[in-house]
Amino acid sequence: MTDFRRSILIVDDEPLIADTLALILRDAGFDPSVAYNGGTALEIARRTRPDVVLSDVILPGMSGLDLVLQIRKLLPGVRLLLFSGQAVTAEMLEAKEGGQEFEVLPKPFSPEELLLKLKQ
Repeated sequence: MTDFRRSILIVDDEPLIADTLALILRDAGFDPSVAYNGGTALEIARRTRPDVVLSDVILPGMSGLDLVLQIRKLLPGVRLLLFSGQAVTAEMLEAKEGGQEFEVLPKPFSPEELLLKLKQ
């Protein structure tokens, strides 16, 4: 039996949120990495090749949407999960963006909701 832990890259410009999500996911058996901006997230994605990218939509500099589009080019099989506290943004992302489909989790969400979504 292999000891496989799905790796997750968490991207949020609010360190408290990103770090808290990392703790929750680590306790649930995942292997999280954290980035607080898009540039760092891209570097980590290139280096660690995560199974899942969990990113806020609103980031300084590079938006979460631009980030996941770049990561999808780099890692075509990666699962992308975006979250947003703005209902309009979440609704727009639920639609296909240029032929791309995105999973969206509206903020605020509970740890249970996140874990359920990740285990699907």
